[in-house]
Formats: sequence, structure tokens, C-alpha cells
Amino acid sequence: MMNGAYSFVSNAALRIGSDVFEVISDGSHYLNGVLNDDPLTVGGFGISKMSERVSQGREPKRCSDVISFIVELIDRNSISIKVASSMIHVNVDKSLS
Repeated sequence: MMNGAYSFVSNAALRIGSDVFEVISDGSHYLNGVLNDDPLTVGGFGISKMSERVSQGREPKRCSDVISFIVELIDRNSISIKVASSMIHVNVDKSLS
């Protein structure tokens, strides 16, 4: 990047049918515009939420909290949205069977 600038993804949104699920880089989420709304389903598919502390090395400074939202689709397919170090990671898993 020019002049030391950088960019990163701060929000990710998933729309299934008329439902919109959005995850923010601070770990909060919106469902159809409602902050931290539960129960978590989008388009009729369940969403599981997990939190874990991940260490990278032996120093406590190298630990971070990771929040994962996993949307379980049909036939073992899924979409996961993770928040780690205030950055969003999206992964689409498709079953090969």
C-alpha cells in the first residue's frame, strides 16, 4: 500500500432469502438490522457461535480471542465467519460427497 496505508475487511454480511446476517470486526452481529439478535437463524439455517482464546507462542501478548459464527447449510455445506484480531475471515465449505 502507498504511504504505509493498509486496508482490511471490517464487516461481512450474508443474505439468505430475506434475512441478512452481518458480523462486525468487534465480534458483535446483526440479524435483520437488530444488534446481537437471537435465536440465530438466517434463511431457516441455524447459526452456531463459538468463542475461544488462541495463543501464538508463549507470550500472553500473543493471545487473541476468536469468535466464530458457522451457518450450517444442507448436505454438510457451511459458511463460517470468524473475527480474529479485529479482522473478518469468511470461509465457504462445500461437501464433496
